[in-house]
Amino acid sequence: MFIQSIRTNTLGFFRIVLILILSVSLHELAHGFAALTQGDDPPKKTGHMTVNPFVHMGWESIIFLCIGGICWGEMPVNPAKFRSAKWGNILVSAAGPLLN
Repeated sequence: MFIQSIRTNTLGFFRIVLILILSVSLHELAHGFAALTQGDDPPKKTGHMTVNPFVHMGWESIIFLCIGGICWGEMPVNPAKFRSAKWGNILVSAAGPLLN
């Protein structure tokens, strides 16, 4: 169904794809920023503190988005480094959805 929309509304299809790519990248960036504020450094060490969608999503996710309308992202965090185990997990988990 998602791929059929490229035939009927090509411009709309590419708008949706671009909006989703930007949304996923910002969502993951929010998780990383929250992790940094909680004392976790893997997002910065692994180079994930960028808006570059290929860093967060990878080629596979972008291809799946264009074909099937499904995508995902990743942000490496280490909860063991959070200042507060309980509040760190809550803040980092909530940061992405709150941004969206």
